Amino acid sequence: QSSTQIKKLLDLKSSIWQDESYDHVIRNEKELSYYIEYTLNNPVQAKLVKNWQDWEHSWINPLFLQ
Repeated sequence: QSSTQIKKLLDLKSSIWQDESYDHVIRNEKELSYYIEYTLNNPVQAKLVKNWQDWEHSWINPLFLQ
């Protein structure tokens, strides 16, 4: 296993991988809108930009904005 070898090589005692997140099925349009907004606003929450539109890597299909 790669993690065992990496930990041995670097003499680490703790985990090297981030805990796994969980999968989630989006069940309706309201929930879809929530997750789109949440994702677009990540750079804002990180204080990298003031508006999500200012983050050069953000894009959303204009159909979702109607």
